[in-house]
Amino acid sequence: DSVLHLADVSADQRAEALNNMAFYHIGKMRYNVADSLLREVYRTTDNSIELLVASVQNMRICQRKSDNKDYYQHRQRALQRLKRIKTEQPELSEHERDRLLYAESELYLVSSVYDYYVGNTDAAVASHQKMDSIVELKRDTAQYVAYLYNVGSGGILRHGTKENIAHQEQECLMVCYIISKENGYTYWCANVQQAFSEQMMDNPDME
Repeated sequence: DSVLHLADVSADQRAEALNNMAFYHIGKMRYNVADSLLREVYRTTDNSIELLVASVQNMRICQRKSDNKDYYQHRQRALQRLKRIKTEQPELSEHERDRLLYAESELYLVSSVYDYYVGNTDAAVASHQKMDSIVELKRDTAQYVAYLYNVGSGGILRHGTKENIAHQEQECLMVCYIISKENGYTYWCANVQQAFSEQMMDNPDME
């Protein structure tokens, strides 16, 4: 949070720092702290991308707290902001493109997980298909492994035989594990190992 105390920090830089701090506190399950930081983002900047990031992070907080009403409100705002950015701001800097890549992929990841767990599998699949259309997704390694894990853990793939789908899911988990191992993502390594264990229990003949 040292950026917040610099005298010459811009409103956009302050908003990005606040979003990053909120992300950290969400990971630590300090949702009230994260919520107050995100409220500060809205008061700090009119930067469409950072406001989109804040909306998506609010979606994740609502997902974790099962706050369905506010979740849908934040998702609607996020979708509106994403549409506005894509239509009104075609020229972005490299850093802005990176931030937008994170925000858009996170929007679809959170949406997919939320819809899957409330039983709306068609919407969950649709969100993953939107992630497939993000050409630069692999550039954001952390988001890409989250995407691979969500596909590999089951329930998303629809086309092919049961055996073919199982094989595709295993491949996604293996790639997720390899990339996570190379980048030190211990959280995803542990999740993949757990997913493999569950798949082997469900399918004793799995190689």
